[in-house]
Amino acid sequence: MQLLEAVQDAGIPMLVIGPRTERDAETGRRLDAFLAAPNVTWLGELPAQELAPHLAEIGVGLTPYADTAFNRSSFPLKTLEYLASGMPVVASDLPAVRWLNTELVVIGSGPVEFANQVRRILDSPEEAGLGHLRRDVASLHTWHVRAAQFLGIIQGVTP
Repeated sequence: MQLLEAVQDAGIPMLVIGPRTERDAETGRRLDAFLAAPNVTWLGELPAQELAPHLAEIGVGLTPYADTAFNRSSFPLKTLEYLASGMPVVASDLPAVRWLNTELVVIGSGPVEFANQVRRILDSPEEAGLGHLRRDVASLHTWHVRAAQFLGIIQGVTP
């Protein structure tokens, strides 16, 4: 929430898509305030086929994960979905993000830096020309590619 609140506090317009899944009252209160902000539009959960037009209007995709043990051992697929659409990404500093090993995913290591990175990308016209490179990075991480890598490992093992 701190990362999203920092972007909201910076006055950057945000489009939020997805259901509310908070599990405690404090997060619910913060989420209520965040979603009520004048620069935040919340569409709720949408069917997959309705996402493309909204992704086309977004200037940068955000993957603001909390630094928890669970998230450190997870892989934020949303980052790859943003890259596959050609969109710039600002992400939390997690091992999986670092594992991608690309400068096309910008890491924001705290609320202020996260918001500053979002603003920098939105203010950089050259970012628009990098969509094909982002799609190339995403193409290296498809389920098909992972299955082929796994099959190669299996086939390389002799009984």
